[in-house]
Amino acid sequence: MEPCLFSTNFADLDRAQQGVIRALEVAGDTFDELAKGTEAQQSSVEQKCRAFLEEVQVVQNILVAVRPSSATHRPYQGRSYLAQIDASLLQKQIDIARAQLHSGSRQTSDQQLPS
Repeated sequence: MEPCLFSTNFADLDRAQQGVIRALEVAGDTFDELAKGTEAQQSSVEQKCRAFLEEVQVVQNILVAVRPSSATHRPYQGRSYLAQIDASLLQKQIDIARAQLHSGSRQTSDQQLPS
């Protein structure tokens, strides 16, 4: 991964982490307000819930933007479970073919030996 791309992704992930922390703080404030029971201010709870959802949306947008840019620099097989299975099956087929070639070359060399 290129150094500047890495630092950009790192900065974006840091922003996302800070957003998660802010969202959790807002959620904690909301719980504190709800813990007041009947004294809870409906408008305050609604405002805090809106702030929480906005923070979550910001974090989600950051993560969605970071994922494609970081995923393009990894080999395809590292990202897909199905591709890993395909690669494993292909490796087994290669091993079988090698074994057949090896046994075939032994038979050919055995036939060429003078009796």
